[in-house]
Amino acid sequence: MEKEVQTDLDLETKDLGMEDRIQDYLQRNPVRKMFQGDSEERFQIFKGFVYQTLHTLLIMGCVYAVLFIDNVVSLTCIMFIVLMDGMSNVVFHNCPLTMLEEKYLGEEFSGNKMYKNMIQSFIGKNYKTDHTFESQLEVIITGWCLLAIKILFIVIFRSSSST
Repeated sequence: MEKEVQTDLDLETKDLGMEDRIQDYLQRNPVRKMFQGDSEERFQIFKGFVYQTLHTLLIMGCVYAVLFIDNVVSLTCIMFIVLMDGMSNVVFHNCPLTMLEEKYLGEEFSGNKMYKNMIQSFIGKNYKTDHTFESQLEVIITGWCLLAIKILFIVIFRSSSST
């Protein structure tokens, strides 16, 4: 009897069961690497989490501004920040914070899938391809427009109430 030898290609194409996929995910999980890896690897993963936190705070701050702030100067400053983010997104063809998250945490742990699913569930998908750049730009443009409309309504209501 001749014994079959498995190659790396066979192992890569082998369909993993659910338990094997969970084990594989746990082995590659950045939180696990952060506590078990060497100090340089821990620092890289920590930087990834810092960028992910900054990204989330930026998004939540803009949502908070659209919902609760009625100071036109503050809204204009936030609108400028969103504009700068949109311009950097166009220049880099990706959000700079997403690029840093993917660099330090890896593509699957960067939170990009979470944001993309959130975008598709709330706003809908208005772009033709599967590029992340287009979905990010769509959210930035939508946020900028919401801020502009809010500023416009505040100015109209204040000017009409003063006359």
